[in-house]
Amino acid sequence: MRIVGFSLFFMVFLVLSGCEKASWNEKDLPLYSKTYAPEHDPEADLEFALKEAEETQRRVLIFVGGNWCPWCRALDQFLMQEKPALNAFLHRHYVLLKVYYGKENYNRNFLSGFPLMPGTPHFYVLEADGTLIHSQPTEVLEKGRSYDGLKLRAFLEKWAPDQS
Repeated sequence: MRIVGFSLFFMVFLVLSGCEKASWNEKDLPLYSKTYAPEHDPEADLEFALKEAEETQRRVLIFVGGNWCPWCRALDQFLMQEKPALNAFLHRHYVLLKVYYGKENYNRNFLSGFPLMPGTPHFYVLEADGTLIHSQPTEVLEKGRSYDGLKLRAFLEKWAPDQS
């Protein structure tokens, strides 16, 4: 009887964790959610992201950084390879907008509308109407040479929209 109960519990766990991973598909994401591109127009991208957030009852999470940034690359690797369930949670609750910041384009006009950031990567959380609700340096989410899954999950849960 214990084996049957454990097997049933394990099957339910696998199904539920599989649902979280399958709730989004990276290939379906817009380009502004996949890469930091210096040639992108972040104002136009934000307009699209806000529209999507409103239609899907999510918030917009802006990652400011660049592919040149080791911590930005580490964050992408952490989410996509090490913590795919956390990545799925992010995309289920947020529309991700990556904004390039670096010598090719500092996007000063766009970023002038946000609080100063101490470095990259940096997060800004916006309501679907564009209202800034939080600015977050990421070093408090780091652990060693990567990120802390529990701290990053707590951050995402804290600023996720109410799903009730």
